[in-house]
Amino acid sequence: MALLLERRPVRGTLLAFAALMEKTLRSNDHKGGWDAMSVRWLQGRLHLEVAELDLAIKGLSRGVRPQDVAREAADVANFCMMIADRCGGMDGQRLYIEPAQTTVEVKGGVVR
Repeated sequence: MALLLERRPVRGTLLAFAALMEKTLRSNDHKGGWDAMSVRWLQGRLHLEVAELDLAIKGLSRGVRPQDVAREAADVANFCMMIADRCGGMDGQRLYIEPAQTTVEVKGGVVR
């Protein structure tokens, strides 16, 4: 599978969300990667993360911050990505970005 991106700007929301996903992954680098994890184990964790996201969404009316919902959504997305990778659906694709391009402005804050 070739990674094809049209020559047009990537959506800002997508970049910010991907940066949040990467930030979460980097905060867990000490645990090692997901290459040795089974798809079934990852699927079980995905279900737990979806339950956490559901609780966060339900909690919005009770003081849960939108940023907390975004963080839970990024956790769900990370496990989806890991499953796609472990199943071979990513076909070993890696997108390498120059370090100067890895900072994304997010409403006054910087996500690295």
